[in-house]
Amino acid sequence: IQINRKLVPWLNDRFKPGRLCDVLNSYSKPFNELELASEIDLIDPKKNRVIVSTIHRAKGLQFETVIIPEAVDGTYPSFYAIKNGNDVQIEEDKRLLYVAISRPTHKLIITAHKSFKGYRKSLSRFLSGVLHHFKIYEK
Repeated sequence: IQINRKLVPWLNDRFKPGRLCDVLNSYSKPFNELELASEIDLIDPKKNRVIVSTIHRAKGLQFETVIIPEAVDGTYPSFYAIKNGNDVQIEEDKRLLYVAISRPTHKLIITAHKSFKGYRKSLSRFLSGVLHHFKIYEK
């Protein structure tokens, strides 16, 4: 399904039309570009107005609006990093959250919750120093 929806149109926009295997066999250029392409490269911004991506795949990219759900301790940093006292993983989780909050060009929306399945939650410790930059809406 992804090939028909994303990859084939991407190739057809750039190279001579034909079956995917024929295009890849007859040209080295499409294959080299395809090898370097990330999933986000295959998205046509004219057709796809909403892009759902992971923080890992968003590195180096910019988006008009970014929504970061569940920005709580237990997610940033992860529950397992906290539980195991894994400082390396905690620092990596901090970097990942930084990547996420640095991607929007216009609007950043961060969500958090106070409890989940009976467990109290608190906003990620990594956001405490920047809270004064945000409008806070509580329900």
